[in-house]
Amino acid sequence: MKKLVYSILFLSMLTIAISCAHLIQREECEGAVAIDKIVNATVSIEVSEGESQYIVGTGVIISYRGRPYILTAKHVAFLREEKALLACSLKEKNCISLGSSYFSDRSHRKPLLLENDWAIFKPTVLPKGSVGTAMNLDKMAIGGDVYLLGFPYGRNPWLSKGIIAWAWRADRGNLFGVDGFAAPGFSGGGVFNNEGDLIGIVSAISLDPRGKIQVNQVLAVPLGNLWSI
Repeated sequence: MKKLVYSILFLSMLTIAISCAHLIQREECEGAVAIDKIVNATVSIEVSEGESQYIVGTGVIISYRGRPYILTAKHVAFLREEKALLACSLKEKNCISLGSSYFSDRSHRKPLLLENDWAIFKPTVLPKGSVGTAMNLDKMAIGGDVYLLGFPYGRNPWLSKGIIAWAWRADRGNLFGVDGFAAPGFSGGGVFNNEGDLIGIVSAISLDPRGKIQVNQVLAVPLGNLWSI
């Protein structure tokens, strides 16, 4: 069943790419290209236990100074201390072991907060079918359109579109909110602009006063937090 779903996703992306050349509206074509970039750059972060393998979060491949990195949420990366973590491509469902490729810095000796809930892996190879996307560290505009891609509840990939709802300064960095669908399993996934460039990493989803998940209130870490330490 999972192979069928990924096959359908691949065919859908292929159809978008082919039909893009025949679209009259330039904006529609650019949107199709952006989505293809997002899909190519997104990986599922999975745990391997014996013969079992299941999704625990999402990751994004970027290219920085000529080499690839995989970004995810720190609370997802922490699972590596107890379990074997894999990164798997969407189109080919090919997986690589993240093994000892975890990159640590001084922020990782601080308490886990939303604003430092990010982690970097430096793999020697990428999952087949994956291509890193560009990063955009420009100041984000409130109300700007964004895309999210993740694995809700550890299931099939889900692409959603939203807007930047707000941005603010926290104790140890910046945060921004997205009005767009996300659910547990999106953690570590990317927030992308209309060009398919990465602008942030999903950290958490808001809860109401009764503790119920608000699936359209997403909290994310801007890339500036990663490159300002």
